[in-house]
Amino acid sequence: FVCSCDFVAFFQSSIKGDGDVTLTDGEERYVCDSPLYLQGKPVGQVHLSVAECQQVLLVSVSCGVGLFVAILLFVLLQRLHAFWYLKMTWAWLKAKHSSRQRRRLRDDVGSEALLSFDAFVSYSERDATWVENFLVPELEEPSETDEESVDPRTSRPLILCLHKRDFLPGQWIVDNIMSAI
Repeated sequence: FVCSCDFVAFFQSSIKGDGDVTLTDGEERYVCDSPLYLQGKPVGQVHLSVAECQQVLLVSVSCGVGLFVAILLFVLLQRLHAFWYLKMTWAWLKAKHSSRQRRRLRDDVGSEALLSFDAFVSYSERDATWVENFLVPELEEPSETDEESVDPRTSRPLILCLHKRDFLPGQWIVDNIMSAI
């Protein structure tokens, strides 16, 4: 016999006399033929687990628990700002990668040709007036003393990168800084 959950339950209830069917043969004559792990075993001695008999219930409960754990994990990661950290790590890795590529190109071509700016100026909005009116003109425009200087390194004015005028809108801040320096 095929020892399915329904057959085993029916047969065992008939042996106990709970069902409407009475067995005339001896119970030892009923032997399982399949599944393979029950082959040759008398049907009266077979005990199938709940997992074997209620597979739909088991799959439903497993999916429900898995979904609950996934939602709980998502909420926990959201609370700990893990997604923001992942995005920032990805941006940092991209910036590092592009920086290495630029460095390789610079080593191949020549260092001075690929540099757009000499320095990046990071400042607070409260200091914007001072930076724009004093610092930038002082560093970017050559003064009279610089023109008389004998040292060529000090006579050249600096080219500054300021976020208000030199950043490309819509790009990551890290990418803008890495592409400028």
